[in-house]
Order: sequence, then structure tokens, then C-alpha cells
Amino acid sequence: MMHQDRILGDLKKLFGELAGQDLVEADPDGSLFDLGFDSLLLTQASAALKNRFGVKVSFRELLESFTTLNDLAAHLGTKLPNEEIPPPAKTQSPVSAVPVASIAHPSRVGSWVPSSPVHIPPGNGSQHPSGNGASANILEGVMSAQLMVMQQQLALLQNSPYEPMESNGSAEVVDFSAPAETVEAIAPPASEAAAAPAPAAHGPFRQLDKGTKGGLTERQEAHLAWLTGRYVARTVKSKEYTQRYREHFADPRAVAGFKLQWKELVYPIVSTRSSGAYIWDLDGNRWVDVTLGFGVGLLGHSPPFVTEALRNQLDLGVEIGPQSPLAGEVAELISELTGHERVTFCNTGSEAVMAAIRLCRTVTGRSRIVFFAGDYHGTFDEVLAKASFSNGRPGKTLPLAPGVTPNLISEVTVLEYGKEESLSWLDQNAGDLAAVLVEPVQSRNPGAQPREFLHALRRITEAKETPLIFDEVITGFRCHPGGAQAYFGVRADLATYGKIVGGGMPLGFIAGRSEYMDALDGGYWRFGDDSFPPSGVTFFAGTFIRHPLAMAAAKAMLLYLKTEGPRLQAGLAERTGQMLHSLNDHFRQEGIPLRLDHFTSLWYPHFDSEVKNGSLLYYHLREKGLHIWEGRPCFLSTAHTAEDEAFIQQAFVKSVAEMRKGGFL
Repeated sequence: MMHQDRILGDLKKLFGELAGQDLVEADPDGSLFDLGFDSLLLTQASAALKNRFGVKVSFRELLESFTTLNDLAAHLGTKLPNEEIPPPAKTQSPVSAVPVASIAHPSRVGSWVPSSPVHIPPGNGSQHPSGNGASANILEGVMSAQLMVMQQQLALLQNSPYEPMESNGSAEVVDFSAPAETVEAIAPPASEAAAAPAPAAHGPFRQLDKGTKGGLTERQEAHLAWLTGRYVARTVKSKEYTQRYREHFADPRAVAGFKLQWKELVYPIVSTRSSGAYIWDLDGNRWVDVTLGFGVGLLGHSPPFVTEALRNQLDLGVEIGPQSPLAGEVAELISELTGHERVTFCNTGSEAVMAAIRLCRTVTGRSRIVFFAGDYHGTFDEVLAKASFSNGRPGKTLPLAPGVTPNLISEVTVLEYGKEESLSWLDQNAGDLAAVLVEPVQSRNPGAQPREFLHALRRITEAKETPLIFDEVITGFRCHPGGAQAYFGVRADLATYGKIVGGGMPLGFIAGRSEYMDALDGGYWRFGDDSFPPSGVTFFAGTFIRHPLAMAAAKAMLLYLKTEGPRLQAGLAERTGQMLHSLNDHFRQEGIPLRLDHFTSLWYPHFDSEVKNGSLLYYHLREKGLHIWEGRPCFLSTAHTAEDEAFIQQAFVKSVAEMRKGGFL
């Protein structure tokens, strides 16, 4: 037993280092999942166990066989000779970033799409099984829905078109855009956002849930089968498409939200066209879209004036390499609307953030950066990090996703957002930082809008001469023409942008003070005299930067936004607040553990922590014709009509009612 106790002590230390927390007092019989070990950490634990003990323990064994520290210690005890536990292996020190030397600087469009009804075959599972019905009726509902799914699966395997089973009932025609019974819209009180309890920090990466099936009641199984039958029948061609190309098309979106329990529902909707607030799929269904390109569609899909600008540019040609004559005009318009001195272009928001960090390191000569838990800053390695916290103090910085090695995040500190302790830490350490990077309103937690915290960040970084970067990829031009900086009254040194201004074209850009932006081109100089670029430069380039089509779309969008002014964003924010306040009021009255947080026209659903299968909400909503993604922010656009808003309300009300009837709420 002493041998196993020694192994257990080593395991607590090893797993504590991986998780960034003290596990000395942890219950050794508690599950690893209860200790905070998700699929990512278990993958890392498998490799760490091999390095530490010389014993291979697979990820699957940690998931199924050795699910507690005691189980694992007992297993290792059988593999290691008594009293011969190998010493800890020496670890290689993280590689620090090498800073570049600092070089000083001298001196409502309306909806334009008609409504159309959607045809749905009802099948035998079209009636919702009663939660209190007889077992025979429940079993019949389960079997009929499962038969529908099995028939569709066989069609996929045989590469033959799927034809739904004949039904004794007549086909149901549902107009998903028809107005619902309008819930009275009440303007949300100013304190509603501030009063909302803060959910756990959100991040961009989630491991796949490959857990075993089971754990549902008979009532829940019946409901899930009913939902699966209806959803698959409605979107069968999207499912066929996903299965057909899976072998060759490695598409992360095709597996987003995977859960073995409802794997038959996990596939993206494949669209054939879009316009305004709507998309149409392979099956001919029209969807009301609240995903809107993950934040691109402030005006909805394909605004006519943007489409016209793109057609005109296509007629002129799409040349890569020569300077676009539109690039300078677009840069001037961005400077005018945002108030920033200089602008440069890239292709995505991720590129913009990466370049902004590089500029700050170039100018300051420092290497460490700070961002905040729950921020989303894109997909490059250095911002895919997380940390544990103790009394508000940052712990060890850990990779957020496999393939992000510790040395790549060795110059990153992650702080808690909106906390006084984070400000205290920054006050003591900001002078050693290359930059403080912040998503002013986190896209997956829009209810948190810490105005005073942002002002404090500005005061501290300004006093320490540390650049402050606002990530405005989502908030930029959505809350105000000047972005979150204008909305909150905080001027950042650099800001990163994307999405809206591109009008649907791939576009990102950085705007900011000349002191930092000059590190791209050396700064201002003139022809015809003895001037030269006064600042040193770093490297940043890309083949498709300043793409003619992106520049054409951006110019059209910026001119439109300039003409409309802040009233566009203010009016859209008011409509969004009224719609969501009505829904939140309904959820409170009905005791539904769900709320919809928002910031201007950005919104995000949050279930209470005790809801275990809240992900099913998104499939219920899509079954009704609302295009929405789990884990992604939602948006209202100027293209959404009052009827669309009523439909969104009706879809939520019906969906939560069905989930409650099925035993999931």
C-alpha cells in the first residue's frame, strides 16, 4: 500500500502541474472529469504518464478504465516494481521569444427577399411523444423515428437518394417565416446587462465529446428520437453532402458540437444561396439566419450595393501584385470613421491580431503579452492559451488546444477579465509587457461590459508606456462607427478589425497610432528631398492582402456606414434589446434556466450550469428554420424584419417548451 501511496502522491503532483492547480487534497476517488480534466488535458496526461513512469496509458483507458487517481495508481502499481518509481524526467526550458530592438519615432437597409413556405414531410414521428404517455406509445414513437433515421443512413451508405417513408397523414406545409404571436417588446432596463451573473469563461476550442451513449431516461430517449427524425427529414441533403465528402474534406465545422448521444444530428447546413436575413439550403428550405457569417452581416447577406461594387470590379479585373487604386481611399475612410492615424490590411482578424502583437514587440523591445480569460483572438498558436487562477492571481499558462506547444505560449500571461485583482497585477507588471490585448466585449459573454475596467486598463497601460490593443474584429462598426472605443470612450494604441467592413469578402485590418504602425513601412517620408523612412520595420506580408474585390466591397460598405452614421447601430441595438428582453422575461416567468445576453446587436444564449443537455436547444431551433450555431455568437441585422424578430421569439418559445416536455429542462 505504501508503494501505491507514493505513486498516488506523484500522480497528484503530475496532474496538478498539467491542470495548473493544487491537487494535494483532491479526492483520489473523484473522477478525473470532476477534477477538471477534459479531453484535452487527458490527451496531455497520457503523454505525461509515459514520460514520467515509462508506462503507456492511452487516452481511451483514461476515459473508460482508469477514471480516478486511485484507479490509475493501482494500475501503475502493477506495472512498476515495488519501491522503484523512476525519478521525474528533466524538462526542457521553454524557449523565450527574442524581442526586436526598439526604434524610436521622430516626431436600414430593408429586407429585399420575399417570404416562401417550406415543405416538410411529417413521417410517423411528427407528433411529439407525451412525457406522461403509456410506454407502448413512447416505444412506438422511438421506433418510428429511428426507422426514419436508419432508412436515411442506408441511403447514404448505398449512395442512393433518400426518400422519406410514406405516411398515412398528409404532408405538412410550414411557413417558417410566418409571424408569431407577438410578445410585447419592452425596452430592457439599463442595468440588465450589468446585473446578469457572469458565466464561466468561454473559449474558442472544444474537444470532441466521444463519451458513451446512455444516461437518458425513456422519456428523453423518445424525445431525442422524435427530434432526430424531424430534423434529418428536413435537412437530409445537407447530411448526405456531409457524409459523401467526409473522406476527403477535413472540415472542423462538420463535427462542431459532436456528441455521441446525438451524432445523427451533427452536420452543417449546406446553403445554395443567400440574401438579406435568409439562406436557402440544398433541400430548398429557407432559413432565418442569426449567425450571419459569424458577425459579418451587419446589413444581412449580399447587400445589393456591395454586390454591384463586386460586379464592377470583376469587370475591371482581379490582379494580384499591383497596388489597388482603392486601397488608399479605404484606408482614409477607416481613419476617418475610427479616429486612428494609420491603417494596414490583411485577410482575417486572426492575421490582424498576430500583426498587432508583432508591431508592439518591435517597438517596445519587450516580449510578454497579456490577454484575458474568455477572450477570442483568433486561431494562431500564441492566443490559444488558458490559465488557472488563485485568489485572482494568474497561474500557469497552458495550451488551449493540441499542437500548441508550451514554448509558443511561454511569453503569454492570461488574466481574469473585469477583476480588480487583474488590474492590481497589471499595475505591478505592465511596465515589463509588450502589449495588453483585450476583447472589450467578449463575443461569448456579451453581458459583461466592464466600462470602468477598460478605462482602468487605459490608465495603467498609458502610465507604464505599454501599448493597449483592442480586438474589435466583432465589435468594430457593430456597436458604433468608431467601435467599442467610441462606445466606451477609450482610445487604444492599436485596434484590430475584420468581418463587417469586408461586406462578405475576406478582410482584416489594423489601425492605430503612427508610433506603432510605422514599424510596417518605416513611417512618413517625401519624394524630392533628402527624407527617408525614420523608423525601423518588422516583417508582415501576404499574397492576397489588399485584394481588389475586398477593397471594392470595403469601400462600398464604409461609404454606406459613413452616410448612415451612428443611428444605424443605435436603432439595431434598440430592436435587439427589445426582442431579447421579451424572451428573457418569458424564460423567467416560465422558470426556464436560460437567458440571452447581448451587447448592442450581438447576443449569446446561456443556460444555467445544471442544464446538462442544453446543446439540444440549437437543433430544436434549426428544426424550426432558425440558422444558429452552438458556441457561436448570434446577431441581428438591419435586413431582419419585424416578422423575422417575431419568428425568432416564437422559435425559442416553442423550442424550450419542447425540451421541457421531453424532460431536458
